[in-house]
Amino acid sequence: MAVTLETLPTELKTRIAEVCSQADASWKACKAAIQDNKDVEERIQELLLDEKIHGRSLEALSRVSKNWRLLCGPLFFHVSPLSELEAAKKIWLNGHLHRPSS
Repeated sequence: MAVTLETLPTELKTRIAEVCSQADASWKACKAAIQDNKDVEERIQELLLDEKIHGRSLEALSRVSKNWRLLCGPLFFHVSPLSELEAAKKIWLNGHLHRPSS
């Protein structure tokens, strides 16, 4: 049986997506440093800062298949988790604070 991206275990796929996300974040930090460096020649800057080939690995991975898109999706957004109690408090407070007065 041939090993493909689709046949990898979900745990490994998730880790690959996380590494791609970390690499993209590192690239953004490096990009800022390269842009600020006046000693780097203009042509080298153009090659290094080419958006078509750098900093988009998670996006490319998410286009492989629907399964990969589902695994990569949460990594595109930073979501602060709320505990169920905190979420319930916010819903309750929101309902009581914004209730029209009779």
